[in-house]
Amino acid sequence: MDDRRSVKMKINLQKINYFYIAFVILWLPINLAFLNIDGKGRIPAIITTLVLILNTLHDNQFYKKHFLARPFYLWLIWIIYNGINLLIKGFNHETSLGLYIITTLFIPYLSMIISYKEIQRDKTKFLNFTVVILVIFSLLSVTVLGKGELTDSDANLEVQRVSGKLGNIGPLISLFILFFLSLLYIIKKKRLETLIIFTIYIIGVVALSGTRKAIGAVMLILLASYLAKIKFTFKNILATIFISLVLSFGYNYVMENTALGVRFEKGIADGQKANTSNIEALNFLGDRAFFYIDGWMIFTENPLSGIGLENYTSVSKNNYRLHTEYIVQLTETGLIGTSLFFLFNFSIGKRLISTWKKYKNRRSEVWGLSGGFLAILFLGLTAWTYSFPHYFIVFGVIIGFLETIRREEERNEILY
Repeated sequence: MDDRRSVKMKINLQKINYFYIAFVILWLPINLAFLNIDGKGRIPAIITTLVLILNTLHDNQFYKKHFLARPFYLWLIWIIYNGINLLIKGFNHETSLGLYIITTLFIPYLSMIISYKEIQRDKTKFLNFTVVILVIFSLLSVTVLGKGELTDSDANLEVQRVSGKLGNIGPLISLFILFFLSLLYIIKKKRLETLIIFTIYIIGVVALSGTRKAIGAVMLILLASYLAKIKFTFKNILATIFISLVLSFGYNYVMENTALGVRFEKGIADGQKANTSNIEALNFLGDRAFFYIDGWMIFTENPLSGIGLENYTSVSKNNYRLHTEYIVQLTETGLIGTSLFFLFNFSIGKRLISTWKKYKNRRSEVWGLSGGFLAILFLGLTAWTYSFPHYFIVFGVIIGFLETIRREEERNEILY
């Protein structure tokens, strides 16, 4: 009787965790499209607290195996440090500091932990579920939320962007549909045709939105998927050349006929204007080059602990937030926060490399996981990522998937 009740409780807890993942992905578009309530984030904070309590009460191993596992505790320390740092530096925000920490810093963390836990329980089920939720998110972003307001720079484009109320968030989150689908394709749970159809859809969404950084992230995910499945035979080399030619023609068409192409061209020109340094590479970051230069100058004045998260606008008198994760870390969290950020990401990269070296028969899966990791690192060049749970769901899946590979291979060694 007790065993039956235990199984039932586990099933209920799994449903709660799946609900939470769906909630953190869909809350923003649903709230914007239909509800328009709770601008300060009290509802997400309450639900997050309840999910944490339920996992604590009904999973005896939750803290030891999940919440405080390596490398998660590094990011938890980063959260605690930044909370204390804001108390010292001052907090300039509409909400209270406690609510800010939960909604902006802790929700991504718990999303990562839940994803890590559930991907190990049933990876096929969790990947399929996440794909469905992200597809709903994407459809909302291009339909009911598809009509947004043009910025001054957008209005001057020869080919205008089709950017919705979510702005860049829509395509930047939607593109990770390809990451989860590619994993399902690699483990032979989805057909290639499905991946191709969604690739065309995502490239269309990205091209119409004119989100430059998203196309780079898409290419990294697709490249990793290709490397995961390719066997270097003469036939496959010819196929690779053919695919490259098709992609080249497609790339040229997009660059010449869509807002994405116009923004790439405009971005380099903006980069040359914004780049007051001698580093020519910053030109390719477009108007984001300014954030690198200005952020670095502020960092040199506050090197140890920075100026505090989201304090850039008040210190620099600039109306825009820092649009680069790496300069956010340096400028707003200082060397202490940047070190924790680096150690966290380094730990994930190290796990990917060690798993690739140790388990040669699982390299295809590691390639697929690497695509998602590299995509987030790439997006960090011109966007901040620390406050978005969507990216941390990807982190949780990567770490949990690698842990699953390790356990399965160790089990096989014992059996054989």
